[in-house]
Amino acid sequence: GIAIGVASYTAPLYISEVAPPRLRGGLVTLNQLAITLGILVAYVVDAAFASSGNWRLMFASGVLPALALGFGIAALPESPRWLLLHHRKDEALKILTRIRGSEDITAEVNDILEHAETGHIKLTALFSPVLLRVIFLGVALAIIQQVTGINTVIYYAPTIFQEAGFHSDASALAATAGVGVVNMLMTVVAIPLL
Repeated sequence: GIAIGVASYTAPLYISEVAPPRLRGGLVTLNQLAITLGILVAYVVDAAFASSGNWRLMFASGVLPALALGFGIAALPESPRWLLLHHRKDEALKILTRIRGSEDITAEVNDILEHAETGHIKLTALFSPVLLRVIFLGVALAIIQQVTGINTVIYYAPTIFQEAGFHSDASALAATAGVGVVNMLMTVVAIPLL
């Protein structure tokens, strides 16, 4: 739970800090697509091993993607924004030049530095009408996302389908894979919208 919680905010934050501004929303949404694709793959793997009852092999099949993710994360550069905020401008420029290619990065660096200087506010400023509206919308979106209960449905889908009349493990897991397909397809629809 702690690892998922940390990954749930660090991955989108990192992506948003290294992504070009015009692609930021779509690239952050790709993180959600990877999550829904992973859920779908887990459902398919579960369905494939359901008839054999080999839960150990089912569990072990997650090792290779976890190792690939671990090695991939180790190869990522520091966020240029983080480096700039920690007064490591030369490293930030080198990384930003590498990830932007031939684009001029001067305006982006100046923008990051300008926002860093104005980024420290007093706690009382959070209660200004403009920020209260933004905070309310952010909290409301988080609540709406959780109140739908989709995480519970995703987690308990095989049990829900069995109680709904799918008597074998294999049929319940196959129906659950259908939920995973819809989840992933709707995430694909959301990418261009964001």
